Amino acid sequence: MIFRPTIAGLLAATLLAFAPMAKAQTAAIPPQPGVRVGQMLVTDATWNFSTNVPNLGGPWGSVTITNTNCVTPYRPGTAQAGAVIFTAPLEPGPASSTNLQAFTGSSATGQVKLLPMADTGGVNVTANLNGLEPFVQGTTLVVCLTLGTPPPMLAYIDVGEQQVAANNFDVTGVATADTDAGPTLIGISGTQNTSAGTNRQWVFFFLNDQYVGTDTANPSLAPLQLVGSPGQNQLAVSYNDPGGGPPVTITYTLSNGALGASDTPPGH
Repeated sequence: MIFRPTIAGLLAATLLAFAPMAKAQTAAIPPQPGVRVGQMLVTDATWNFSTNVPNLGGPWGSVTITNTNCVTPYRPGTAQAGAVIFTAPLEPGPASSTNLQAFTGSSATGQVKLLPMADTGGVNVTANLNGLEPFVQGTTLVVCLTLGTPPPMLAYIDVGEQQVAANNFDVTGVATADTDAGPTLIGISGTQNTSAGTNRQWVFFFLNDQYVGTDTANPSLAPLQLVGSPGQNQLAVSYNDPGGGPPVTITYTLSNGALGASDTPPGH
């Protein structure tokens, strides 16, 4: 028996051959609902995107780039049959750079990079895709960031930085130390310019998110710098001498829930 295709069958086969095929990559993480940070039209096979997102510092867990939307980036079925989606997990921390993977609708490749914006507490987002198929061109791709679960340490530091800011000090440094009691000892240095033109420096200490106190009763009038942890229960601060002498490093040690200084900082 010889099969003779009909005209309708040949037409359907021809249309199918030229239709864009949705492609899914099993290695890509599923797209997640997120915050819309920007969009840009695809004009050719290469797509380059960059924007600043002030006052939104994350932490971010993943990124989704899609021609759908950030609220519902993917819904299996005919409603989003033409979806083009790329995803990537983001590394913990304020900066992240990773490869984008095609989830569905395209086989293009690319990268995404997040860099913190120190002046606003936000993030700069850049992304690029290469090898976008002709059927993707002419559509608009939206970049969505999904919040991740902050590691406990970052959450504690964030609480401390908010308290420093509430005292009208700008954060200049952070240092941490393990303690025998379990909670992390956190030091956050800050600077403040008064209306009289005086620059004041202070170090605020915390046990996890619990405020312990400052390094000195009154702020220092010369620059200081957190220089890390010399040992268990300890944080060190280097002080410039307002009298012109060499810098002095003071070690603060946690004992029985209280901090003690190895010496008196210069100027105090």
